Amino acid sequence: MDPDDRAELLWSRTAGLASRDRKDRAVDIIEAAIRSAQREALLEAAQLVLTNQPVVAIARQLREAADALMHPEGTRRSRNRR
Repeated sequence: MDPDDRAELLWSRTAGLASRDRKDRAVDIIEAAIRSAQREALLEAAQLVLTNQPVVAIARQLREAADALMHPEGTRRSRNRR
């Protein structure tokens, strides 16, 4: 799922809960969304391993994908990273 779509869905599912003192349920929903995203990432990594690419190339692809999620196009990156 696209990160923006995931964030919008998560917001729509949790925004009303926080205002109605159902914060525990909102936290449960957020935790489930995080687990789902982690599962997708691990499945993608498993697919890369099966491509017969060198381990270094797979690691580079995974790093680039992780960086792209944390630093979408158009956002500034800190100079202290790397």
